[in-house]
Amino acid sequence: MDDPGYLKYRTAISECLNKDSMGNFKCNPIYTAILEHVCQYHGINYYNLIKREFSLSDDVILNFCKLNDSIGTPTKYVIPGLNERVSPTSLRYIYHTCLILNYICSLNLSSVNIVEVGGGYGGLALCMNYFNTNNIIKSYTCIDLPEARQLQTAYLSKFSVNFPLQFVDSSTYGSDVEGENLFLISNYCFSEISSLHRKGYSDTLIPKVKHGFMVWNEDNMHNFGKTLVRVEDERPLTGTPNKFVYF
Repeated sequence: MDDPGYLKYRTAISECLNKDSMGNFKCNPIYTAILEHVCQYHGINYYNLIKREFSLSDDVILNFCKLNDSIGTPTKYVIPGLNERVSPTSLRYIYHTCLILNYICSLNLSSVNIVEVGGGYGGLALCMNYFNTNNIIKSYTCIDLPEARQLQTAYLSKFSVNFPLQFVDSSTYGSDVEGENLFLISNYCFSEISSLHRKGYSDTLIPKVKHGFMVWNEDNMHNFGKTLVRVEDERPLTGTPNKFVYF
């Protein structure tokens, strides 16, 4: 994450934190371009997928959207069927969370310790907590750049989270992450970092994880050193090479 676009992203986070206010960070143009850019069209698709694949009630969907949208002033759109203005990014968090938890349940694991590489502002962690109704998630670790970790810490402190949170600097590649049944998540991050950083994680973190889920958005699939359970086209397809990767 050392290209000019990510340097601007880090600067945008720093400005948000220095102002001691999280009031408008989700509509900061630089930040939006990286992490809050899901359009209304894809938001409608995410909503329809959630209803079709997981049959969640509108109340459950809307309650999380209101929770996540309550901070940062995201751009919101009316979603037909839901008939409320919500951030499409919140709907994407719900859909990805359902995919992940459904996969974890299929593995017949009694508990997992989540490790997320590239945690954004903490929205996926918040969503995983919201849907962790059977307490299968015992802890959650975010590995990220220093500025992003500060934002995640500040953001998630605004909510009641029912599992222990840890924020780890990405320069360590997870060397100090420990625990049983480590489950790795990296949505649109692992596939965007340089090959040098991927190797750092492949050598250090990935051997310690048991299973994982990624949204991959690059043409060439990385050799994770893990057995891939399945690889599917991303739903909805937001980029030609994008895949859901389960291992």
